[in-house]
Amino acid sequence: GVGFFLKDTRFLMFILFFFAAVNVDYKNTFRKDIIIKILLFLIIFLAYKAGYLNTLGIISRETGEIRQTFGFSYPTYVMYMIMIISMEWIIIRAKQLTYLELVLISLLGYFFGKVTDARGETVTLYFVIIGVLLACKLFKSKSYIFLENKLIRTLLIIAPEIACVLSYLLVIILKPGSMLYGIINRFSSWRLDIFQIYLHNYGIRIFPAKLSLNYLGADGKWVQVIDNCYLYLGIQLGIICLITYLIIFSYLIKNALDYHRIIMVVIMIGFVILNTVEYVTLSPAIALYCVVWSKNMHRKEVRKRNETRSFSSCTNL
Repeated sequence: GVGFFLKDTRFLMFILFFFAAVNVDYKNTFRKDIIIKILLFLIIFLAYKAGYLNTLGIISRETGEIRQTFGFSYPTYVMYMIMIISMEWIIIRAKQLTYLELVLISLLGYFFGKVTDARGETVTLYFVIIGVLLACKLFKSKSYIFLENKLIRTLLIIAPEIACVLSYLLVIILKPGSMLYGIINRFSSWRLDIFQIYLHNYGIRIFPAKLSLNYLGADGKWVQVIDNCYLYLGIQLGIICLITYLIIFSYLIKNALDYHRIIMVVIMIGFVILNTVEYVTLSPAIALYCVVWSKNMHRKEVRKRNETRSFSSCTNL
């Protein structure tokens, strides 16, 4: 299989978790998971402060600033933990979520985002916070009408495909030396350079392939990954895996819309964006949305809402 051939099981595990999660009580799963994650984070952090784990930061890019690891193997993993814990908290709390909780999550995200310089994860978390604030708090009564709009609904469902096409177009169309290329490349930590090298040397494949090309980054470190989920799938795992992933992702968004789970819609659109700068988001440990779907749960509630045209998205999630 793909995992055995490439020694990378992220995509395989994503598929397995997706099919195993039908009608699973995901809220109960998240309640247990958030406790485990918080305990693990505290244990690692305390061990780090006690000097048992790596106490050195990581030099960030060409600017020379220190990115704090807090005992984790890489700064980004710290922000992943904060982002997933925050998202699970929002999902669990749903309609009970308060403004104060959103403010505290924002402050937590700002602090850890600042010291780790994990920009993609920080932006994603803030996107979710703002989306939940607008859809579930400030404009809750108008959310139903907005999401029932056929154009909006269609755009949300095909958002992964749109992000995928844009990812490939940016790499193919933008040329090194142009102002726009320079701006995007610098902001994305030279990802465009890396993407172009891999795409031009290997192209898009039908089946998985082992890539041997290394890229020496501006910080003097060898880069061996394609940090864009859509490009990673198309170039390394093949077009079949890419199409499979896009179909599943769009199905999950459609399912969340059908069952009026607006928080999950917001979170999944956040991941659509995060996928453009990360590839490890394929892992179910991060892609928590792959276990949140249903075939027949709450059918009566959904039918009742459709009849009354009332939208309580945050209640049903």
